[in-house]
Amino acid sequence: MSTNTNLADMIIDSLKEGNRNYKKGKKISRRVVMDIVRPKSMTAAQIQRLRKKLHLSQSVFADILNVSVKTVQAWEADVNSPNQAALRLLDILKKQPEAMLEAVAQK
Repeated sequence: MSTNTNLADMIIDSLKEGNRNYKKGKKISRRVVMDIVRPKSMTAAQIQRLRKKLHLSQSVFADILNVSVKTVQAWEADVNSPNQAALRLLDILKKQPEAMLEAVAQK
């Protein structure tokens, strides 16, 4: 069974449960159907490897992540670490670079 099928089944079950509760006059509450995982931290070397793997300058890398070049330089020099929002973008860029680049490219 695919993940989409599991998610669809969970959503349908949740809607059915909500409908049953509504008919019984019970309060309908929100139920979490998936866990959101926080992105893992990245070392300075990992950030630099990702940037170089994508053949991006520090300037372009910074533009894609919407941070300054000085921020990227500080990450790569292990002076500062990316915050959770930046880590989420780095994770997306690592896992789906085409999608991320398409999302930020001017059309």
